[in-house]
Amino acid sequence: MVVGLLACAGLVGGCGGGDTGESGSRLLVVRETSEGNPDIYLMSSTGAILQQLTTDAGYDLAPRWSPDGSRIAFLRHDKTIESRRLYIMNADGSSERNLYPGEVADADLPNYPDWLDNDTLVFQRGSKRSSGLVKRSIT
Repeated sequence: MVVGLLACAGLVGGCGGGDTGESGSRLLVVRETSEGNPDIYLMSSTGAILQQLTTDAGYDLAPRWSPDGSRIAFLRHDKTIESRRLYIMNADGSSERNLYPGEVADADLPNYPDWLDNDTLVFQRGSKRSSGLVKRSIT
């Protein structure tokens, strides 16, 4: 399990901005639960898991810090209804909000979220055949 966690930390930790506070850098990692469900966790720079941030049955992926470290954008893939949605939540895991409901049948899936500023996200929308960039205000 440690190898898998470290591999995820390397992939995800480099993908999102960080917040340096009293306890040092905070990293976002994706780690499988005992049920085989990927969730988002907050990890310290020493590798200690500080907090599980998501607990939904969907696969939570691609977490990204907002520039000010107050919010996190992420994707949730739900295999039961074949969708991938773009969410934001507070840095403590509270107040999840769905910003973009992508459906597989529509080939309109969100990918690669990133923050332009503290109030604006940009992400790729679409499939391998057709895609484009979307800018979404969260205010």
